[in-house]
Amino acid sequence: MFSKSDKGTQMGRPQNTTQQSVNVVARRRSVIQDDITISGDLVADGILEFGGVITGDVTADTLVLSKNGVINGNIRARNVTIEGVQSGGTITGEAVSLKVTARVAADITCRNLEIESGAQVEGYLRVQGAR
Repeated sequence: MFSKSDKGTQMGRPQNTTQQSVNVVARRRSVIQDDITISGDLVADGILEFGGVITGDVTADTLVLSKNGVINGNIRARNVTIEGVQSGGTITGEAVSLKVTARVAADITCRNLEIESGAQVEGYLRVQGAR
């Protein structure tokens, strides 16, 4: 009725669960299309591609705000790419990239900042650089 299978695991050896968790998070991708409106905070463990409208804070490992996306609130992510609109609050991350279609009205704190020609930015910029 039941049988043992050695596929993918070895009996008697502990698996490195920390590494497995990191790999799962690294592969996790959430996509929110432009027909979605959210009131409240949004938290994603992995990559978040956001094309909708949110009034609230967004936290993710990596955030990609598409051309149609609008965030009215704070952004906190290790990597942030903005092609859409972000207003109010702050953007905090390791690397922030503002594409040509970006419209940002926020204070930005990061280590690496890329602003493409044509992007609109209003707010304080604090680029800390590597230590």
